[in-house]
Amino acid sequence: MSVQLFILRPDQHGPALNVVGTEVTVLASNEATKSYGITLQQGEEGTGPPPHSHDWDEAFYVLKGEIHFLCDGKPTPAPWGRSCTFPEEPCMAFATDEVVGRCWRLLEPAR
Repeated sequence: MSVQLFILRPDQHGPALNVVGTEVTVLASNEATKSYGITLQQGEEGTGPPPHSHDWDEAFYVLKGEIHFLCDGKPTPAPWGRSCTFPEEPCMAFATDEVVGRCWRLLEPAR
């Protein structure tokens, strides 16, 4: 199953989803890549999902502000320019610590 080249302009992205107060825009869907998904997430101070876990790996790159990640009860602040990778299963959460925080997220493999 090969993936065809695709390039999306910002006006071609679907509408942003509101996930627990965090705006999530799908930049590349699992369906389009046949392998992984990429989202842009942003939110105001204090927004983010409560503790939860997945059966897939996730990676984040902080584009603006500072995001506070929580993994298995251990808090980890991640300012602009940091990348964080979370293996499947650990309980994790995150919250924005500035007026607007923004991060890029990669989910792999596609589920």
